[in-house]
Amino acid sequence: RSSDQRVTARMMKIMTEIKNLDTVSPRGKRNVGIGITNPLSLNLLKGFNFNIHSVLVSVMYKPFTVDQATGEISILELNPMNDLTFPEGATHMTIQSAWAKIDFVTKSKVVEISDPYNGPIDGNTVDVVLTPQQVPGGVGTNFQLLMIEFFQEVNGVQYTLNNGSFNSASIIDVY
Repeated sequence: RSSDQRVTARMMKIMTEIKNLDTVSPRGKRNVGIGITNPLSLNLLKGFNFNIHSVLVSVMYKPFTVDQATGEISILELNPMNDLTFPEGATHMTIQSAWAKIDFVTKSKVVEISDPYNGPIDGNTVDVVLTPQQVPGGVGTNFQLLMIEFFQEVNGVQYTLNNGSFNSASIIDVY
């Protein structure tokens, strides 16, 4: 819902760079599971935007905090009219988070998603606190993601604008 047509190619480029950080395996046998343990790999992933046409830092100007123990993401005193760049015609927005734990060796993953916050784009200030249903179990690399979607309400029904091309999703923390 928040990606562009080249997201796979852009992610594959980063994953290749992470694979190349595997300094233990012989050439031709390097893998992401070992490369991801290099601290440089986390910097390659942090800030990755799934929709290059709607980059999170260009859509939302309000700072947020991430609690790595609980996965809670807090955006305090968000004023949608002042803190968001939204497309013409948008009347509402939804903000949602996800916490994924991925083991690149075993290829296992666990994803926990927060309840969405949906609200009008107006001048009222709101505290948005997004908490995943539970802490993902298992081992692996932790990914915290944040997504903002825009809608236009007509007769009480919210419609996605322009097939979601204005929506933004980003990896905001990796550890």
